[in-house]
Amino acid sequence: VHACLPSLEQALAEAGPDVSRQLFACGLLLPALVHAGRRERALQLLATLAPAAEGHVRDTALRLFSSGQGLALFAMGRYADSAAATETALSIALEQGDLSGAQLEAGNLVAAYRSTGQLDRAAEQADRVIALWDRLDRPRSTLTMAGLVNVASLDVDLGRFARALELGMLAR
Repeated sequence: VHACLPSLEQALAEAGPDVSRQLFACGLLLPALVHAGRRERALQLLATLAPAAEGHVRDTALRLFSSGQGLALFAMGRYADSAAATETALSIALEQGDLSGAQLEAGNLVAAYRSTGQLDRAAEQADRVIALWDRLDRPRSTLTMAGLVNVASLDVDLGRFARALELGMLAR
């Protein structure tokens, strides 16, 4: 993660006044900063770019920013804020017809809602993850499996042990 930070910071600097490019670069940079232990820089970027994101057109740049924002906030333990940002990313993915992206975001929402204790909302997103996974012919990518692990963890909490075991075996 540390090795990519200079390139991502440079991409953000080179975006200049172009809000779409800023949001795109920041969507990649935010989670990297948090995982590199640079939370203050991530919070500074969020404070700077969140207002621009509010009025931005619902496009791929906003989707990537919202996704990165959700991941960064989750890593900081701000689960409710993470869920709100990830909801935006999910809705844009669905509007764009990107089922893989929607499945990824729904999997992230399972974790966010589970962490806030909103198990009913987490369960709704878990069902969405499985439905999208089925529509996509059950791919076995790393990102897909990460979402299924989130669903399996929730299933344990809800006493759905058979599905949790099945999903856990798939993701190993």
